[in-house]
Amino acid sequence: MTSRFEEAHKIVLGFEGGYQNLYNDRGNWTSGKVGVGINKGTKYGITAMTYPTLDIKNLTLQEARAIYKRDYWDKMNGDKLEPALALVAFDTAINSGVGKAIELLYKTDDVDTYLNLRLAYLRSLRLYRVAIPGNRKGKTYGQVWEERVALLREQAAQWKIIYPKNTSPASPQPQEAPSKTTSGVSVQLDLGQGFQAITERFEDDRIVVNPQGNKVYIRLK
Repeated sequence: MTSRFEEAHKIVLGFEGGYQNLYNDRGNWTSGKVGVGINKGTKYGITAMTYPTLDIKNLTLQEARAIYKRDYWDKMNGDKLEPALALVAFDTAINSGVGKAIELLYKTDDVDTYLNLRLAYLRSLRLYRVAIPGNRKGKTYGQVWEERVALLREQAAQWKIIYPKNTSPASPQPQEAPSKTTSGVSVQLDLGQGFQAITERFEDDRIVVNPQGNKVYIRLK
């Protein structure tokens, strides 16, 4: 069965994407400075700046997963944290560094408060208003960070339901609910790549439905 770390890693991959070696992205350079060193690029969120000796372009997904487990998840003791908190701290470690992720853990164990503290930190950075090199929509780092945290907040809300406190990550106990929705409810479907919105009516005994406010979240059994 998929471990909690593996599920968290799938969510993070949705934010990080595949290979790119844009010239103006300092993370792609082995020195961490544009034009200095070798432009090895970034793949699966693994940067040449952080791992200058790696063959980034030929990095496999399995190798990337092992790095994330060893250098991020394990260093913040992800298996010992409340699942939803582990998810947001793990993503923070990747986006802002393990040190910052742990610093925020010392300040709070509440997921929403943690994400608010993360946003306050990100908004204080000089890069917040800087346009991202090569971004086709001309977005700034701040815009992308805000979107990332908003999506992460939704994912964490679902983890609170799917992985109750003190429940083994290998044996989640989703909250049971009827398997039929009405057309007036917004439904979020998890297909293994994070929750995506659907609005069609359905009835299927192979799913678990978790209602939350005016939304219903479902997961395939």
